[in-house]
Amino acid sequence: WNPNLLPPGVEDRFLELRNEIPIDKIFLHGIYFINLASTEEKNRKLSQLSLISTLDICSRLKADGVIFHIGSWKDQPERDYSKIAKL
Repeated sequence: WNPNLLPPGVEDRFLELRNEIPIDKIFLHGIYFINLASTEEKNRKLSQLSLISTLDICSRLKADGVIFHIGSWKDQPERDYSKIAKL
C-alpha cells in the first residue's frame, strides 16, 4: 500500500526520453490491491490513497491516464456504486 515514489532524477529523465521516442500515448497502471468496492472502510481508504498517488505520478510524468480496476464485490449481495462514486 505504500505510495509509488519515484527515485530522484527518474521523473526528469522520463520526461526527456518521452520527447525522443515515437510513442503517442503513455498510460500507467494502478496497483492490483485497489478495491474501491470493499466492504472494509480501511481497504477503501488505502485504495483511494493508492489511486491518488498513481494519479499524481501520472500528472508529473505527463502520462495520458491511469488504468485500474475498481475492485471486487465478492460476497456482497448488491453492488453499491454510490460508495465508489463518493470517493
